[in-house]
Amino acid sequence: MSKLLYLIAPYSDGNIQQTTLNVHKVAQVAGKIIDQSNGYFIPIVIHAEGWWIETKTGYTSQSTEYWYKHTLEVLKRCDAALIVGNIGHSKGSLAERAWCIENDVPYVQVSDSGLENALEYLKWKLEGER
Repeated sequence: MSKLLYLIAPYSDGNIQQTTLNVHKVAQVAGKIIDQSNGYFIPIVIHAEGWWIETKTGYTSQSTEYWYKHTLEVLKRCDAALIVGNIGHSKGSLAERAWCIENDVPYVQVSDSGLENALEYLKWKLEGER
């Protein structure tokens, strides 16, 4: 049975160009997860939702707090999380990682070159550390 894998990464610093780069980076990792996990993981790229709404419609009236709450609700439905790159001081990413810790949701941080090992580790955690 496939597992939902939430991708944690910084979204925005108030600059739409940087936000677009962040979203594209996470989407590229999601594509690699699809290719490498043979259907075991379904990557959840919540960044794409906010970015799509903002860039395609110009709609930005919801507060940042709305999006923090929204993304945590999605994370709660996932089986594991993958931290993409350096989350630095990203309030949302730090909150998502803290939620994983508090709720014993397996997570791992990955660099561009370590995705295969990260996926193997999460699969091992989800299958009971056999």
